[in-house]
Amino acid sequence: MKNLINRERTALLKYDIRALVVIAEKLKALGINIWAWENIGDPIKQGHIAPAWMKEIIKKTAEKNSNYGYSPTEGLLEAREFIAREENIKSLPLKKEDVVFASGLGHAINMLYQSLLGGGRRVIHPAPTYPAHSSSEAFFAGAAPLFYSCRAENNWQPDLNDLEEKIIKHPEISFILTIFPNNPTGVCYSDEILRGIARLARRYDLGIISDETYLRLLYKNQTQTGMAKIMLEEKPFPLIVMRSMSKDIPWPGGRSGWLEFYNLGQDKNFSELEETVKQGLRVQVCSTTMIQDALPLIYGDPRYREHLQNFIEKLEEQSQYISTLLNTIKGISCVPGQGAFYLAAVFKDGVLKPRQTLPIANAEAKKYIESLTSDPDLPLDKRFAFYLMASKGIFLTPLTSFEGPLGFRVTTLKTDLEETKKVYDEIKFAIEEYLGS
Repeated sequence: MKNLINRERTALLKYDIRALVVIAEKLKALGINIWAWENIGDPIKQGHIAPAWMKEIIKKTAEKNSNYGYSPTEGLLEAREFIAREENIKSLPLKKEDVVFASGLGHAINMLYQSLLGGGRRVIHPAPTYPAHSSSEAFFAGAAPLFYSCRAENNWQPDLNDLEEKIIKHPEISFILTIFPNNPTGVCYSDEILRGIARLARRYDLGIISDETYLRLLYKNQTQTGMAKIMLEEKPFPLIVMRSMSKDIPWPGGRSGWLEFYNLGQDKNFSELEETVKQGLRVQVCSTTMIQDALPLIYGDPRYREHLQNFIEKLEEQSQYISTLLNTIKGISCVPGQGAFYLAAVFKDGVLKPRQTLPIANAEAKKYIESLTSDPDLPLDKRFAFYLMASKGIFLTPLTSFEGPLGFRVTTLKTDLEETKKVYDEIKFAIEEYLGS
């Protein structure tokens, strides 16, 4: 058979959050008990339960015969009207026609980058970043992703000087991506930083894509201004805001995300981009109908605010405990979280070395891990993650998988703090053992 795959391009598709599950499953088949899955942001898998009132709403939507049929390509009118009205209440000029649904935010990300990159334009990503963005954008561009630095020593805030240097160096850049509260670091971006990014967009005639999936999940006394509000302080620019029901309902299995397009009338090219996204979605007919019908009923229910607050309190309790414990480990630094349900821990310079190991009692599993770690180009944090999996049964995602420094991302989603203490006591012991080996 003739070659079917462009291997150089497919090599750009990287999503270790799930790709490393293959290794975990192989270890399980060899007899290793993977008992702590700290790799993926799935609240349901970690024990969070949709309340009874929410399930009643979903039952009612399931009883509507229309929800078993196609919805309009852009999304149900009632859902788009609700989203636009919620933003209008905040004095943000969003029209229902400019709310576009997809089957989950991952689908929306793919459709946007597929539509955008046909013209050879690029998006620059924060580093570390959520790999669905960088991987998808790079795949459709057929070239390595472009990044601007966000450094742990500066509380993971974007480096505006680095961003501007990259914009000047790469004139093909047409959009700046922001993600806040951030995945994988769990931090918010200051208004000063966001205004700086907005100034660069205006100065270089760029647009901004703002992934605000976690904007509702802010910890107590924490604030985070959305990019649309920052944009309106001065001359507007093309802006796409990304949102999803997966994280703040939470309902990740529902697969419903959407794009919000701002300032379409001011730029013909930007208007054409929105229409191209819609055309691409028309080919796929529509996104999930039933969850769109439930969206205004859930978000608009007076009980939702209390439900969300209880969810956030659990996340913050977990986040504070984990970051405090990680910062007691010699060789580790962890910036405390401010929102979402992630933390990024960084190994201090020089503490990771190529021959460090953890004991693996299972001979077949040891042989398997040694085969994986024999690659001289394997990042040292990924080497640690493999040994941690095989030796202790704990699954963490390396921070280099998010284009970050040597480290790892953890989730703060457990519902039982005692279980969290058990997991992270084991992680602390494992790190100390590994660094000392």
